Amino acid sequence: MFGVEDESTIRLLAVEDDPNDQTWLLALLEESTVGTYHISFAPTMADAEVSLTVGEVDCVLLDLSLPDSHGFESVERVAKVAPHVPIVVVTGQDDKDMGIRAIEFGAHDYLSKHDLTGDAVLQAARWAKARAASRGQGHGALSRLSAPQLRVARDARMLGANDAMVQLLRLEDESALVGQPVAGLIDEAFRPDFMRVCGTVLQGASGAMALPAKVRAADGHLLARIALVSLLGEDDLAELVVFFADPKPA
Repeated sequence: MFGVEDESTIRLLAVEDDPNDQTWLLALLEESTVGTYHISFAPTMADAEVSLTVGEVDCVLLDLSLPDSHGFESVERVAKVAPHVPIVVVTGQDDKDMGIRAIEFGAHDYLSKHDLTGDAVLQAARWAKARAASRGQGHGALSRLSAPQLRVARDARMLGANDAMVQLLRLEDESALVGQPVAGLIDEAFRPDFMRVCGTVLQGASGAMALPAKVRAADGHLLARIALVSLLGEDDLAELVVFFADPKPA
């Protein structure tokens, strides 16, 4: 187990059997500036299942090629043992389709080893943890998250925004947003993909999806962001929560 621990520390379990990749991941995390972390390693799926049963973990970093488990079976096994712990797949295959399929099988996000950084690992883990908290605890958990966020109804109209989102858009309060179509905030060049992703998540085809977007502030400025669209609730009253992350590492 490695890393410095305090109240803001994120607890990671890396399921990775290659000692070289374990050392490489540690080196990346040592260079990160995102925040504090605590990491332990499980070289097999059997070891991971034990660790998830007896220990406290905020996020699993999952390799898809293990001695006793392979591919999306690994995602399903982690989700079965610890359904409330988010999974970030870390794959050596530079294949976006594999990442998207991993999300369909229960992962919260995916990262490619080819262009990985320590900041990217910790940011992905923290976002996954935040999304998991929003699903498990409802609006109360969302109110404690500092990232800019919107709540969007099934008819694609905005239900509300937190203070960080109001500040990002340079508004006085959220009243100017409530009841308005969310599409109006997104630049035309990014709008079709954004609305398609919202529809995909709302239909339950994926628990969460991320994509680049440009958000239009009240003064007309376009702000480049990564939009993370997540589903809140599981019935006909379910709504979307859209987080807007800075595309640059913190």
